[in-house]
Amino acid sequence: GFPTGWTGYAPLSIQAGEGMDSYAFAFGLMGVSIILAGFNIIVTIICYRAPGMRWSRLPMFVWSMLTTGFLFVLAAPVLVGGMYMIITDRTAQTAFFINQLGGSSYLYQDLFWFFGHPEVYILALPGFGIVCELLPVFTRKPLFGYKIAAAGMFGVAILSFFVWQHHLFMSGINPDMRPLFMLTTELISIPTGFIFLVALGTFWKAKIRLTVPMLFAMAFFVNFLFGGISGVLLSDVPADTTAHGSFFVMAHFHYTIMGGLIFAFFGGIYYWLPKVMGITMNQRLGKIHFWTMFITFNSTFMPLFAVGMLGQPRRVFEYARNLETLNDWVSISAFCLGVSMLIFIFNFVMSTVVWRERAPQNPWQARGLEWQISSPPPPGNFTHIPVVLAGPYEYGDPNALPVADLNPPAGVIAGALTGAGASTTTSPGSEA
Repeated sequence: GFPTGWTGYAPLSIQAGEGMDSYAFAFGLMGVSIILAGFNIIVTIICYRAPGMRWSRLPMFVWSMLTTGFLFVLAAPVLVGGMYMIITDRTAQTAFFINQLGGSSYLYQDLFWFFGHPEVYILALPGFGIVCELLPVFTRKPLFGYKIAAAGMFGVAILSFFVWQHHLFMSGINPDMRPLFMLTTELISIPTGFIFLVALGTFWKAKIRLTVPMLFAMAFFVNFLFGGISGVLLSDVPADTTAHGSFFVMAHFHYTIMGGLIFAFFGGIYYWLPKVMGITMNQRLGKIHFWTMFITFNSTFMPLFAVGMLGQPRRVFEYARNLETLNDWVSISAFCLGVSMLIFIFNFVMSTVVWRERAPQNPWQARGLEWQISSPPPPGNFTHIPVVLAGPYEYGDPNALPVADLNPPAGVIAGALTGAGASTTTSPGSEA
């Protein structure tokens, strides 16, 4: 094994046993795969869009994956470099992270978190894309501020590279830089706030359909709000000095990642499973799963804010006697949160293996391009390369064009196959 914890901090990582070599090699190899995946995503989105799929018609989930792809490509090389510098320190007698030989263990912390904080948004941005995809469908309104949402995702991606050193506020490294990183960390809440403004504008005067996917999308915003507000608090150096290494930080992290990403992930499963498998999950069990998960999640992690502010540190196996009641409550709630996952697994297995209720082609009456073909999609998805005629969020507009022409003229298809139509900005299927 390796004794460093998941961060692999030097100098422990240089002094550790052979398991550390496996850790460094495996994470470095994972970084290579992340880079390749990022290039794949970026090139696919830029070069392989259907004719008529302008940037202004791109689904929000695709925008989120484009920004995530850039984070893959720009952040993962730093992880790869850090891992293989550990390997050379351990095997080739280099001294990147060995203080006594002129290196610096702080260098590893900087490299790790220069990757590590954008990595948090590698998790969060797809969640942003999923909820922005669901909101128009279940409010039956166009997405409010389409360009604002896309700009918010790019703003988060860019600023994520300027905040990494807030992880090192308590390390003693270069205190003069703390005001800068405190400012940049607080600034990243602005593009994140764009997503919330888009959601509020979309909800305004909407006729909301409280389907299971929509419930998870709405819970995303509730939970992520608590995670975001507590993150702004932790960006302040004096407040971080008090809360650093406490359960307050753990509660913040779980509200951001589990309360945000995992809730969005479940919303995406309930939304797209009919498309992927042609089967609808049981909606009553889905709602039981949602409410059990939402209530027990907050019952588990909300008290940890209080526990952390009362001084309970992380990574300990026994707690102060005066905090015993809160910790017992959290433990019981965590088991109940686990039960909510069992409800989902039961629903998923029974729906896909036993009940197998066939889904309509478009059960949500969505305008997304993927919903214009049968569910599950046939091999190759489309019999012909479609020509996109309109955006995916033009709900409530009686004059809106169909999303796409699925049987365009042969000339348009030929142009697309040669690459001429990959980023067509006119509407070559207008004669259809």
